[in-house]
Amino acid sequence: MRIQIKNLGNVEFGDLDISKRLTVFCGPNNTGKTYVSYVIYSLLKPQYYYDNTNVPNLSGVFLEDNVTVELQTKNLLSFRKSKLQNVRSNLESLFGISDSDKLSLFKDLNLQYCLSDDDFLKKVSNLELKFPVQWNGLTFLVQKEKGKLSVRISKPEGVSVISEDSYFFSWQIMTSIYEMLVNYPFSKSCIFPVERNSIYTFNKELSIQRNELIEQMQALKDNKRIGFDSVDRLLGRSTRYPLAIRDCLSVANDLNNYKKQKSEYMSFAEILERKLLGGKISVTKEGEVEFVPKKGQRLPIHLSASIVKTLSSLTFYLKHLAVRGDLIIIDEPEMNLHPDAQVMLARIFGQMVNNGLNILISTHSDYIIRELNNMISLGSISDRQDLMTELNYSEDEVLSASDVSVYLFKPKRANSKMVKLERVEVKDDGFSMETIDEVIYTLNVNSDRINYKLRYDE
Repeated sequence: MRIQIKNLGNVEFGDLDISKRLTVFCGPNNTGKTYVSYVIYSLLKPQYYYDNTNVPNLSGVFLEDNVTVELQTKNLLSFRKSKLQNVRSNLESLFGISDSDKLSLFKDLNLQYCLSDDDFLKKVSNLELKFPVQWNGLTFLVQKEKGKLSVRISKPEGVSVISEDSYFFSWQIMTSIYEMLVNYPFSKSCIFPVERNSIYTFNKELSIQRNELIEQMQALKDNKRIGFDSVDRLLGRSTRYPLAIRDCLSVANDLNNYKKQKSEYMSFAEILERKLLGGKISVTKEGEVEFVPKKGQRLPIHLSASIVKTLSSLTFYLKHLAVRGDLIIIDEPEMNLHPDAQVMLARIFGQMVNNGLNILISTHSDYIIRELNNMISLGSISDRQDLMTELNYSEDEVLSASDVSVYLFKPKRANSKMVKLERVEVKDDGFSMETIDEVIYTLNVNSDRINYKLRYDE
């Protein structure tokens, strides 16, 4: 998937191919990396905008075991367009800002898919897909053959009747299919913002504040002397969290239900627990997150180490929520991690992308970048087995240069507030990040000069 962004805050222009297995954002602070990550997250987040005036009746799947549906190109293109419109129309919710801030910061925002409608339809036609669609606790299998604009929907075994409204069932299934086709190669997006280390610590307090807010609104409603503008002010205060944080809080407030699900990627959560956390992330009957170290007493999450707070939400996601094809967006994965933990996390990312997940990271870490370059370089060596054994790498930690895209968020010129996204070439030996390399070079030069002065100046 390629998208073009213009005038997103201080981001003047960017042409992004986010369809690679691993995407890396780099650049100085305040250059718009979080803005772009939020937009990508929102664009891939499931939405229900399928044209409800032309929904095919799919209830026959319960009688015939499967049904074949022709995809209406008009509806598919309309759905695709509505995904962009939904992002543009809900920026105040996406970023947790007021309407006035929306107008001042994003007045001229332009967001487009790079593929034309005709090229998009050709791409859809050429796809050969098999994927599950969930409805009311049931899993339906959707299959699409290459060269066709139709899909076959098969019901789960042992299901013979529809217990819900057939129109709503058909509408939701078709919406899920259109989501998959428009968002390909991603099944959905998941985000871990920099605020993630506080999500499990404060989610209960934030929930209590929400209940108090509802009580205040009820009191205002009963007081006829106070107008709707007062209610609006209260509502405004309640929605000042960006969408990414609200979604993380929503998961944190329903952990007991989510923990009943089992993800096929639980083994990666166990790797995080074993190699980085030194213990397990657990959820109590009351829905509280605890850390259970290998040795010692279990701890509530707010008393655990900073690395545990930072990685607990990713660990829970991999245990219970991860789905093949997901795009996982992580802002500053190096946060609160010692350099050796950053290197290990980079290797775990390699294992994840080589096993069906997609990752987008925004990083300032030279350790993560250098380790990714090691993994890419190894992938360029055909006879690498002995070297991998010597350096203790596994085959599923190796990356192909063709599976990685890198973008530098760079001011147009010195002291300019406006930023352009430059695509960084990924070669057989990895990629160079000039803004970080320049800092390291300057540090080395200064260190050499200081040491020379220290040793030889009488």
